[in-house]
Amino acid sequence: MQAELILGITRRGFGDGPWLVATCVAFLLALAVWWWQRRLRRPANLHAFFIAMGAVAVLAVSATSWNQQRLAGKLQAGQVQMAEGPVQAYALQHTAVYNSSSQRYDRSTWESFRIGGAAFIYRRGGGGAGFQNAGEPPLDITDGQRMRLHFVEDVEDDRSERRILRIDLLPAAARLASKG
Repeated sequence: MQAELILGITRRGFGDGPWLVATCVAFLLALAVWWWQRRLRRPANLHAFFIAMGAVAVLAVSATSWNQQRLAGKLQAGQVQMAEGPVQAYALQHTAVYNSSSQRYDRSTWESFRIGGAAFIYRRGGGGAGFQNAGEPPLDITDGQRMRLHFVEDVEDDRSERRILRIDLLPAAARLASKG
């Protein structure tokens, strides 16, 4: 049995494309309305706010898209590190932090595990480029499961800054049938 490819960042489509188009259209629409109001010599204070928010949205989506392309390029160029072996110390932690301004709990789920000498931690569905186990259903990770991960460290020796770019599930190790 061969390794089964679970995630490959280069195989993912341009998922931010519709968001980038939508934010650009909204920004251009706000700019056009502002320009029209200025031509009619009407105050356009509220329109300036929408222009600024549209620009921020375009920049945010563009930065996410750029990061995705940057990481895909590193994987294709072989500028990644690799960890292979059984999953160890898998932990799933649910957190709830009270937000006093919204008067509700902000909930999140964190996953952590170790493969070989590399430790990983991420917020499930945290957004951004790389694997965050946001699929439906999420990938079932268990201790002893054999994986090969290709990853990039954005910050050296910081396990929360390891971006997982490719995941291969490996077949279970062959067990010796005889006692020798």
